[in-house]
Amino acid sequence: YKVLGVKISNNELEILKNYTGTKFIDRTMMNFFFYEIIFKIFPNAKIIHCYRNYFHNLVAIYKQCLENLPWTHSIENIIKYIKLFDETISKIKLLYPKSILTVDLKELTNEPEKASKLIMNFCDLKWSVDVLNFYTFAIKYFLYLKYEAKPKINTKTLE
Repeated sequence: YKVLGVKISNNELEILKNYTGTKFIDRTMMNFFFYEIIFKIFPNAKIIHCYRNYFHNLVAIYKQCLENLPWTHSIENIIKYIKLFDETISKIKLLYPKSILTVDLKELTNEPEKASKLIMNFCDLKWSVDVLNFYTFAIKYFLYLKYEAKPKINTKTLE
């Protein structure tokens, strides 16, 4: 199946059809393109925009050479993508200011308790110290990912 030009496997489609929970997390790199549809389908949706220096993003994306995302194989295309992303995030902030939270990766890395409290409050979720140990327990919400969750926060992401 294809939804808005994005391939979705039969297995993924079944998972989405049968999902009945109230929390849904999607970390895919392309979802910002679909913000209008996301807010129509999920009017109470919340977007957490984790800001990272764009140059550092460019280098990290280019180094990964993500095989299913051909735009990641060219610095020029990555720059175009980052510009489009920045324009779109700015538009979302104007249209849905109460539905988007920007968190700086440096703050999240250097002050995880402060940043995680801000995020949990934004999501109307109760904060506990366990949030800081996210990598040690199972995620209780539907997490739509093709990749594994990130490991413990470390300062190498700031380089």
